Amino acid sequence: GKTGNADSDRPASVDRDPNIEVDRPPIQCPAAGEIELLQRALERLVTEILQDLIEATTKDLWALEELRTLSLEQKINARAVFVLPWLVLVALTARDGAFRIYYASGRGTVVVIIAALMSLLGMWIVSRLGRDPVEERVMGGAAVLDEAVG
Repeated sequence: GKTGNADSDRPASVDRDPNIEVDRPPIQCPAAGEIELLQRALERLVTEILQDLIEATTKDLWALEELRTLSLEQKINARAVFVLPWLVLVALTARDGAFRIYYASGRGTVVVIIAALMSLLGMWIVSRLGRDPVEERVMGGAAVLDEAVG
């Protein structure tokens, strides 16, 4: 017999979560229990997929930060390669002696000019090689970028 309880028409094997309950009339379907079990299984599956997505996104963000850190470190090292020889030259020529006499001469000036040109060429090459690649956007990223710039 019916007692007026909506849960009395449902199979006893179906657990109900009171946090997601919605007032609805009892289902008059022979497969109601199986449908509800399937619904709960799908909810668990979606929850697992979302948790996996969160974990993957977190790992991707960590990897991106690691790449940015390594990129910055490479840029600092590249700049140091060009600055340090000039600092050594300044240190060598700061005191009186053979180095100061040589680099004050015409030949020394030519060496400094050639070295400066080679340093500028090297910095240009390093800056071209060290640029972050522009990622091609498949879903309209270029249009969004054009709107933001223009």
